[in-house]
Amino acid sequence: GPMTWTGGTMSGTGTTVIGPTASLTLSGVVGKSLLRTLENHSPSANWTGGSIFFANGTLRNESDGTFTAALATDLSLINNGGANAVQNAGTFHHTGAGTTTANIPFHNSGEVNIQAGTLALNGGGAGSGLFEVDPGATLRFTGTHTHTAGTSLTGSGVVTFTGGTHTFSAGTFNPTGTVNFTGGTVTVNNTFTPTALGTISGTLTNNAAQTFSSVTLTGTLGGGGVVTVTGPMTWTGGTMSGTGTTVI
Repeated sequence: GPMTWTGGTMSGTGTTVIGPTASLTLSGVVGKSLLRTLENHSPSANWTGGSIFFANGTLRNESDGTFTAALATDLSLINNGGANAVQNAGTFHHTGAGTTTANIPFHNSGEVNIQAGTLALNGGGAGSGLFEVDPGATLRFTGTHTHTAGTSLTGSGVVTFTGGTHTFSAGTFNPTGTVNFTGGTVTVNNTFTPTALGTISGTLTNNAAQTFSSVTLTGTLGGGGVVTVTGPMTWTGGTMSGTGTTVI
């Protein structure tokens, strides 16, 4: 049935299972401490308030589960030590206007849909699932994320890389909104068509043909692909490298 978690601690070596006919509500302004495994099978798990403190804790959203972060304010998944993770094999929605910052590994083999606000993945992660960023929403990668076979990154929202190492296989990187490469090292092995390309102040390695309406480069633009710029290009510092060609 319904479970409401407004504060306090789940601990021990056991597992808390939210069944497929149940509901889970994480609400209120008080933080919650997860020191065990919380396993969700419910299509109605809603996080509306209070940061979650992980200490050897795992939030596991199973293939039949839907977990929704409906946050009006900025909240975090906080690393308090130990082996912690979010493991999403089902559907993870971000619908609130606030920023959710995951300072623990976020593993996705299911579907993550950012409908509003910002999902910031600071703790890295891995997976073969879908990331879809809707208009007006933002997905931000800061930690290293291993994008394994089957990964797909799509949508017309904003995608920003501020750190970490990221490699996308052919056909997996298809954002159509604004893409920012402000930090980290990103390797893209397929053609993508962003609405706008932010300043490249990190490292962008293109191994496929790209066409950008404008480029501002202060970091590194490399790879074996041809990069064609159809509008203004501003080069204030950094490096162009690789076997490819930059065409103005």
